[in-house]
Amino acid sequence: MELPALEQPDYAMLNVGSDETLEQHLTKQIGVLQLPDRVRSAAIYLAGCLDENGYLLAQAQDLAKEGYCESEFEEALAVLQNLEPLGVGATSLKECLCLQLDEDDQTARRLLDEIDLTGSADVHQLAEQFGQSEQQIEQAMLRIRQLNPKPGSQYSSHDRSSYILPDVMMIKFVNEYYVALSDFSLPQIRISEDYRNLLARSRGEEHREEREYLEDKIADAQLLEQEVILRGNLLVEVTKELIKLQEPFFRFGPINKYMMLLLLFV
Repeated sequence: MELPALEQPDYAMLNVGSDETLEQHLTKQIGVLQLPDRVRSAAIYLAGCLDENGYLLAQAQDLAKEGYCESEFEEALAVLQNLEPLGVGATSLKECLCLQLDEDDQTARRLLDEIDLTGSADVHQLAEQFGQSEQQIEQAMLRIRQLNPKPGSQYSSHDRSSYILPDVMMIKFVNEYYVALSDFSLPQIRISEDYRNLLARSRGEEHREEREYLEDKIADAQLLEQEVILRGNLLVEVTKELIKLQEPFFRFGPINKYMMLLLLFV
């Protein structure tokens, strides 16, 4: 049984109509709690040190630089991790999920320590190991799957502005124009070494179905990689031709007489 196996919801869309940031949402909650002033200010500081998914980027050393001791950091972190949405302030996926579980859900908590969240789990083996029924293990796995791995993503972000990335760049050197492909705007396609190794181990007639499946998928990935490269090369060649046609425009600016009208025939 794989974990997670359920289709994950788009957590970023759950609160899409709100302009409140995660930091603002947490700061409001901290403001109404009865806390020592230094713990309150430390908790507010930590609320500003979360990434867009709600994971903590700061460490005790960071607060030490601001004049807080380690115990104040731990108290502030405990405050932060008990706010809504549950799961914020974690430094790992397992900690994030654990923060969302009920304290008495020992089976699910123990599962988080035992299983690989990105791999598969042997329900029968876990049932024997935990001394519980397979149904109890499956129910605990289901509770884990229903947790939110990105608790902060439902809030707006200060830096959510989207920018258009160019596919190609034109570079002027002396009196010549050169075209370069913006590799960062194109998807990077790589075939996982794990799949290559799995294919290498799929020898013999008993693994024929697995081998054929992997070969087909790797061939699809290689074809897609070639198509992306072809697209990039085509973009460069088309841009070069456009520069030749519109060179006066690039040299002298947006003046009507320098812009050549291009007609497209379909």
